Amino acid sequence: MTSDDTKLGKTARAVLALFDDKLEWSVPEIAKSLGLNINTAAKTIKSLVDGGYLTKYGTTKGAWYEKTGEIAHGGS
Repeated sequence: MTSDDTKLGKTARAVLALFDDKLEWSVPEIAKSLGLNINTAAKTIKSLVDGGYLTKYGTTKGAWYEKTGEIAHGGS
């Protein structure tokens, strides 16, 4: 965690922690996993994207998110 991470709220930190277990998440997956209202999850994710913590891929309902700067580890 960087010093800027300490400024994040509890929900934002919980969202980021999910990415330790899985590289890609959608808004509905995050909401379900954390027991959040879908709008709360979307708002939190948008602020994390705007803050440079997450990167959005795709559009609308097909969008998914990854931690910014993460490199996928896996087979070729």
